Formats: sequence, structure tokens, C-alpha cells
Amino acid sequence: MNLAELSRRTWLLLCQAHAGQHMQLRVRATVLILATVFACATLDASADGHEKQLRQFTVADDIEVAQFFDPLSNKPPIAISPDGSFVAVRLQRGLLAQNRLEDELRIYDMTVLRTFVNSSHQTALPQPLRILREETYSKGVLISNIRWSCDSKGFAFLLKDEHGKDQLMWMGLKDSHPRMLSTKGQDVVAFDIRSAIHYVYTVRRADGQKRPKQENSAPAMDVTGQSFTNLLFSDYNAAWNDRSELWASTNGHPHPVVSLSSHRPVILYDEGQQSLALSPDGDTVATALPINEVPIEWESLYPAPTKDDPHRIHTIHEEPDSDTGVSQYAIINLRTRKIDLVTNAPTGRSAHWVAGGLAALAWSKDGKFLALPSTFVSHGNFRDEYRAPCLAIADVVGGTVQCLEPIRASHDADGAPNPDYFFIDKLNFTGSTLSMYYRHYDQSKGTRVFSIDSGKWKRSSDKPVATTALALDLLIQEGLNTPPVLVARDPQTGLSHVIWDPNPQLKTINTRDAVVYHWKDDAGNQWVGGLYEPTNYIPGQRYPLVIQTHGFNEKAFLPSGTMSTAFAARTFAGAGIMVLQVLGCPVHASNTADEAPCNVRGYEAAVKQLEADKMVDPQRIGIIGFSRTCYYILEALTSSRLRFKAASITDGVDYGYWQYLLAVDLNHNAVERESEGIYKTQPFGSGLQKWIDHSPEFKMQNINAPLMVVGEGEASLLSMWEPYAALRYLHKPTDLVLLHTDEHILTNPAVRMASQGGSVDWFRFWLQGYEDPVPAKAEQYRRWEGLCDMQRSSHPDEPAYCVKSRQ
Repeated sequence: MNLAELSRRTWLLLCQAHAGQHMQLRVRATVLILATVFACATLDASADGHEKQLRQFTVADDIEVAQFFDPLSNKPPIAISPDGSFVAVRLQRGLLAQNRLEDELRIYDMTVLRTFVNSSHQTALPQPLRILREETYSKGVLISNIRWSCDSKGFAFLLKDEHGKDQLMWMGLKDSHPRMLSTKGQDVVAFDIRSAIHYVYTVRRADGQKRPKQENSAPAMDVTGQSFTNLLFSDYNAAWNDRSELWASTNGHPHPVVSLSSHRPVILYDEGQQSLALSPDGDTVATALPINEVPIEWESLYPAPTKDDPHRIHTIHEEPDSDTGVSQYAIINLRTRKIDLVTNAPTGRSAHWVAGGLAALAWSKDGKFLALPSTFVSHGNFRDEYRAPCLAIADVVGGTVQCLEPIRASHDADGAPNPDYFFIDKLNFTGSTLSMYYRHYDQSKGTRVFSIDSGKWKRSSDKPVATTALALDLLIQEGLNTPPVLVARDPQTGLSHVIWDPNPQLKTINTRDAVVYHWKDDAGNQWVGGLYEPTNYIPGQRYPLVIQTHGFNEKAFLPSGTMSTAFAARTFAGAGIMVLQVLGCPVHASNTADEAPCNVRGYEAAVKQLEADKMVDPQRIGIIGFSRTCYYILEALTSSRLRFKAASITDGVDYGYWQYLLAVDLNHNAVERESEGIYKTQPFGSGLQKWIDHSPEFKMQNINAPLMVVGEGEASLLSMWEPYAALRYLHKPTDLVLLHTDEHILTNPAVRMASQGGSVDWFRFWLQGYEDPVPAKAEQYRRWEGLCDMQRSSHPDEPAYCVKSRQ
């Protein structure tokens, strides 16, 4: 008998006993009452016992969560074979105890999955045909870029070796182990493949990163034009170098591709690597080649999305094979080595039109047409009303290019998100149709289909053409509070089922659902973010708040926040700290004077609303910046009405005077362009006063919150030096941390623990007065206690929560 039935019978007996005054019924009712009480007590005890078994979420749990997505490139983890018979799925988790990563690759038979999904007698989950687990390296993504051969008999992928170099691997369906297609010791950046003998790939080159011995031993040498980081940190430059050499195989023997005209190896940079596409016959490769000499007329012919965009096309003259940041699409015949330009115009990405993204070029099955995700068309064929690049299609045989659809800017003239903007994820030919797969700002996805009619390509529908009879939808199902699982769905029957849950350990952890939080700033702009309430949240109680910046995604399970560097949302919540992960300024203000102030207004409005909702303590507010948002945090600390109790910034830009000078001749002077886009002048002569008036670095005396400054490697630490040095001179509490890594978005378990765990320790110390009793952290807390004394002496009238740890 269950508890509900027991309670019902007790109630009936009590009613009967009262009505009839029967002693026997009263006795029976009393017995049942006692039984009910006992049962409730037992259930409560059982519930308490279950609750006690659940533990709080920690950074270690965060690191060991298995994720299907690629944190570095965001490429899809699912690859279905061309005939629809098989699917490859990969994921990655951190192994904290071993300080390694583990990537797992599974191959499933789609027929088996279809049968399982549609069966009414499901027992055990379907078993994969192959499982490949690799722990070859401690950072990055170990298994990536899965590509099936045209005949669906095998697939290629990149696998990191023990030195961190990506090797091009091949695995047939009947193979028990993969074999290498690239040459041993090469570091493969990108590839495309038709079969195990027809493929192309690019090999990272570190040309010029290290000077010859005779130069190093010379009493002097001329280093004009070299960047500071190139001179002092050659390893840093090698890690971020995207220069690569094109290799190809037409018979199973890879070799470098040498240009027929220049007699030099073909060099590609990032855009060329990502757009790589091998023709169906394996004889021709399409890519984006760097332009070494940018014509001056291109500056006006091919504009950026906004007038003052610092990344617009600039006239640049470089040595052959150097990267000017401007590319154009070309095709290379691998047998004759002849190179032909496709458009005689730059790619859209060259002028900072990002909608084309990193989608690869796509060939039609007969090799006649080539789809171009984002390109300008030569001005001779370009109508004035299309002052933007477009999704285009090239007739490789006829030598013509046709615009299919103009690319939209991400924001309209007033700075609001453009509802017509979309980001191209993939292009795919099926017979005589071209499908474009895209997504909007809110991550909603769609498809547009084009077909040829009387020699002209036209938009025909929004429904993709089915490619195989065995079509089965494989998708990663996850949400803000739902860990990712692999789900198979039969579109014909509508039935679906989970086939892989890689995170059963999360069921033993006590978490509280995060919620999507909305608010308005004083200008009426609508803001959105993710609010992570403390696990044991009590309505009406005010909690410390940590604001995490750099975006928010309500459709993904991201326990840290959007990034694994510095952020630790669910760990903070488990420790009793509320977290707001902020999407960012809803008005397009990038590279303008209002970029940082706009975000600061959003932080202020959020705290105001949370305070009005009686959720946060305005005296205990912390904020975390990473990458670009370091600039916003320094603006907030120096100009906001909020009185922050603690802050941290990790490996980012601040658009200060020091970074401006330090970055000369680095990355085509990108920092110079962006800084001058914000301040509208150089920091020299009369322009210096404008920098003094607006740059946070000249207002460091206004900072009252203890600031942790974190560098990811020595070069990063050098670029972050100015705010730290200023606070040291001003005798304000600051902590400087060097992470031994060359990663920006962290994947290495030990470094993640240092970064995310360090954030948790820092903010708990200042907002809760908590010190982790782990002996290894004793020195850290002694150092911070000294900063606490410094803060208390400077602000004796303000509450200092950091002293609680010593009471």
C-alpha cells in the first residue's frame, strides 16, 4: 500500500468513526494514523538521506563534464556518411587527476539506430560499431574535423600526437585502428578528402619565427618592422601562427603543391585553410588565396559593413606569400599546378563581413559549379545597389559568377541587431540544387535552397532536399540546465530516443536551475542574461553577486558560462554566490566611444533590478572580464556608480596607451585600428588629451575594488601589465597571476583549475570572507590578507567581508 492510499483509508475511517461513534473504527483509525506518520517520517528520512548524497558542483566537475561541441572552432561533432548508412560522433572531457584530455569517437550503424528508435521493446542502448578513445595530449581538441570519404567506406580526421601536432588520420569501417595520411611530424591545420588516396591538407609553417644562429650571435641586427612579441616571445608567435603550406595527394603519396607561375609552395592563411574544397574528381582544389598587394581602388569598391569599421580593406603591399588579411577565391589544378582566380575581387570576410563565417566552399557533384559563401563580385559585374558581398555561385567551366543573395550586416544603421542577418554554417549541393544552412542571432536555424533554371540560379524553396533513404536525424539535445545527450529521431515516424548520455555522474550533484533574466537600462534598451541562483536559494535573502561577461547562450549547457577561462558560474552558485552571465550590449557599439560605456550601463541596470527584486546585496558585487570584456571591466571600475568589492581580468584588450604601443606591427596593427576607432585619434599631440579623458588606464586612481590581473603566458602578461603596474604605484590592492599556457580559451585541466578555481577563491575571499582550508593555498591567502588590510585602511567606513576568514 502506498502513502496516498494509506492516507485515503485513514481519512475514510476517521469519518466513519466520527459518524458512528464506533470504538473499533477509532482504534483502527488510530493505528492507520500512526502508520501514516511513520511512513511520512520514513520518506522524509529517505529524502534527507538522498539529499545528503548529493554534493555541490565544483570546478573539478566542470572540467570533467563531457561536451560534444568543439570549444575552439565550434564545428559540429556529428558527421553522417554520404550514403546515410553510418554516423561518427565525438566528444571531449577533461581528466583532472591525470591532467589529460580524453576524446571519444563513436561510429554507429544508422539502420541499427532506426530500428532501436522505432522499437517498442527497448532494453539496452544500441552499441556502436567502433569506439576510439584517445588521451594523446593535455590541451586543445584531440580528435577534430571528421570527414567521410565519398564512398562512405571510411573517414578522415585530425588527431593530436604526443607533441600536440595534428596528424591527418584515416580509418576504414573494417579497420581496428586508424592510420596516418600525412607525413610524420607535420602539423596539419585543415584538410578535405574524397578518398584515402585523393585528399589535400595544409601544414603549419613557422617561417621567420626563430632567427638563424648567425643573427643571434651578431653584435647588432636590424629588426625594424618586427613586432615586440616576435622579438621576445618566438614560442608565442609560433603558437598563434596561421601560415601554412598546401599539400596534396592524387595517388596516395602526399607532396607540397608548387605554383606553376611562382615556382614556390602555395601558402594559405586562416581563411584559405577553412574554405578548402577538393573537387569531386580530386584533381582541383578551391580555396582563398592571400593577396600580397591590395589595389588602392579596393578600399572604396568593397566597403566594410559600417563606415568606420577598423577592419575594412586597407591598401597593403607585402612580400610574396605574406598575409595582408585580404583574400580572394581561386582554384588550383593539382596536376598542372595552374592557379585561376574565380572572382577577381576580395572575399566578404576580407572587409569584415562575417556572415559567411568559416563555411567551406562547395562543389557541385559534376564539378561544374562552385558555391562561394561570401564574396564581392568584380566591379565590372557588380550593380551599385549591392554594396555588399553575397552568397555566390561560380560556373567554373563558363567563367561566370552569379550573386544568389546579398550578405546582410549584423546591425542596422541605428545599431540594433539586423533581423535579416544570418550566419552561414554550411553549403551543400544535391543534384541540381544548392542548400544553404544558416542560423540567426538567437541560434535558430534555417535552410534556403537554390536551383538552376534556364542557365540561371534562383531561390526555389526553404526545404532541404533529402539525400538518402536512410535519413535519420542525429542531434545533440541540451539546454541551459540540461546536460548534453545524443538523440536519434526518425523524421518519418516522429519517434526519438537518447542513444548516448555521457554524463551520468551529474545525477549525483545538487544544482539549481538557472533562469533567463531580462532587464532594461536607463535608455530603455532590453538586456538578457543567465541568472544562476545559489543552490540553496531562499527568496528574499540577499546574496553576493558576480557578473560574468562575454555573452550568454540559453540553449547550451555551459556550467562555466560561455567560456572555460576565468568563469565558474555553477561552482559560484554552489558556494552561495549568485551569478549573472551577461549577453552584452544590445546596441551595436563595437569600436566606438560608446562600446564600453554601453556595457557598463547594462551592468548597473542589472544590479539595480536585482537589488529591487531583493536578490542581491549591493555591497557585495564582483565582476569578471575575459578577452575583449577586460576593457569593459576597467571602464566599469573607473567610471561606474557601482561599488564593486572585487574584480578580475584575464588575457584581454584594454585599449590603453601601453597596449597601443606594444602592439605596433602586430597582426596588421589591429589594436591601432580598433583603438583609433574608439578614440577617433592617435595618442599624440592634441589627441593624447582625448585618450586621457576616455581611456580607463588614465583613471586608475578611481578604482576601489581589489583587482586580479591574469596573463595566459608571458606575452599575455606583458600586455596586461599597465593596470597592474598603475595599481601597484597607487598602493591599491591588486594580484598578478601568470598561467603557464599558450591557450586563450582554456582546455588543459590543470590550467583550467588554476584559472577557474582561482576565480572562485578570489571572489569568495572578498565577497564571503571564505578561505579554502587546503594547505597548498595557505600562501595565497596570506598574500590576500595583506591586500585586505590595505583595502580596510583605505576604506575604513566600508564593510570589509574579507576579514571574516580570520574571525
